[in-house]
Amino acid sequence: VSVLTSDTGKCIRYKAITIVTKSNQEGAAGEQILVKESSTAGCGWQPDQGWITDSGQASYFIGKSESNLFVDQGTAPGYRSILIYDMHNRQIKYRDGYFPPIEIKNRELKYWQSTAITAVESNCSIYNSETIASGLTPQIQRYVMVNLLSYQTKAIESTALRCSYIQ
Repeated sequence: VSVLTSDTGKCIRYKAITIVTKSNQEGAAGEQILVKESSTAGCGWQPDQGWITDSGQASYFIGKSESNLFVDQGTAPGYRSILIYDMHNRQIKYRDGYFPPIEIKNRELKYWQSTAITAVESNCSIYNSETIASGLTPQIQRYVMVNLLSYQTKAIESTALRCSYIQ
């Protein structure tokens, strides 16, 4: 892998593909992502040499694993969305909201996800009335795993729930 950066974006070379990004026009948040199916493709923005993800605004390329391309979406510092493209059919195969950090390892994606459990003083070790009065909300989150072959999600029961503040 090699990475080249410029004022307008990045060029990331993998063994079999090249990813070229460029900032969205007119100062809009995010970037456009061009996938060129060659490791020797040029770093110029040439859409006729590949395909462009249709991720929408505030989308950012964050990596790839095998045939999966990962796009982070959002402008908030905490809650974000993750989109997974299957590069074989160029379609979004998975989309979900997440809280950082995320981990991609052994064909699994792991991240924190909100639950329907209400955070109260008895189940949230960081519960603080002053913090809540300042506008932050405590939230109970669970750790989940997504199988990157089947895109099935399941909670990781061996990891305790966590309490975190959100905006």
